[in-house]
Amino acid sequence: MFKHTQDSHCIIKKAENAHNILKTFCHHTWGADPNITLLFYNTLVKSTMDYGSIWYDCRSAISKIKSATPVSHQNHIITDIVKLHSEAARTSKLIYFAWVKGHAGITDNEIVDNLAKEAAENGHYITFKIPASDLFPTFKSKIKTDWQLQYENSVKGTFFRMIHQFVTFIPWFANTSNKHFIKTICRMRSNHALYPQYNNRIGLTDTPYCICNEIADLQHMTLIWLE
Repeated sequence: MFKHTQDSHCIIKKAENAHNILKTFCHHTWGADPNITLLFYNTLVKSTMDYGSIWYDCRSAISKIKSATPVSHQNHIITDIVKLHSEAARTSKLIYFAWVKGHAGITDNEIVDNLAKEAAENGHYITFKIPASDLFPTFKSKIKTDWQLQYENSVKGTFFRMIHQFVTFIPWFANTSNKHFIKTICRMRSNHALYPQYNNRIGLTDTPYCICNEIADLQHMTLIWLE
């Protein structure tokens, strides 16, 4: 759909090629005239860099625009962009969407970032329809805050909170597929492994002591017996 969506380097390369043509013209008597040179610059160079070029520092947004169709995307902003691009294409107008590196000291990009921050902090409230996806970070933050508060105030899981003070959406075993390993480590970390102290606590044995008359907890079993 968006065959004119490209990296900033592609547009810069096109502008450089046009600039080389411009330098060739300037070697001729008629091409050295300022008015003619400016005309060539506006036609060849500036038209590539400025007119019809949209520069953005978010690759994911560029990617979504590139892969979207007028009816495929739930984000109405992207859908509107696709429709406008299609209308422009039907009139033979080329619009380039290009990525530019953010927070890299690029003057115009830094100006836009500062204006966006200023608008977010001191701008006027306006009413318009926003995509549902824009609310997901807010919902996620609210859910995590409430979860953390409930986690801290719970009367259960005191031992586990000593190990994990903060809740997380991604568990420590996210990249591990060995269920037996995950189960064993979780039991050990939560003080629920099947050693004498825990077995006694749940009524499986009559004593929590080891044969050496020490409390057979996790620390004792791992640090004493495995020496």
